Amino acid sequence: MGTEPLADAGQKDVVGNLPELRLERRAHFRGRARDGQRVRLRFRALGGDAEWVSTMARDLGAGGAFVATYRSLPVGTDLEVELDLPGPGGTVRLRAEVRWLAEPGRLPPGCDAGMGLAFAQLDVDALLALSDYLAGLGEKAPA
Repeated sequence: MGTEPLADAGQKDVVGNLPELRLERRAHFRGRARDGQRVRLRFRALGGDAEWVSTMARDLGAGGAFVATYRSLPVGTDLEVELDLPGPGGTVRLRAEVRWLAEPGRLPPGCDAGMGLAFAQLDVDALLALSDYLAGLGEKAPA
């Protein structure tokens, strides 16, 4: 499956190769998916000179996120992650671990391929920016 290069060398944009992102429909440990939280995200395997992959994160929380991608990495892989939070949060850099996969061909109709990430080693600035962004979501009036 081809991807279009972004302006930065060594970075691939896979968002255009995904069907329109939908809210998660699978059973979830929270009882339901978080409503409509989507932010741009870049990830790559930690260490070495792995290529950055650009996509969207959704179901974002302080502990992790679902990353919509056909370029999933194996469970247990440690990642470098950059979240592009709207507003004053800006780009948040953190580490994460791949905890589970939603693999193409093994999903019910209407579910997106991707991987679940657990955030790790958040520094204070990253945690505050993420917390501020998430708190702001609860303040918005329903459309």
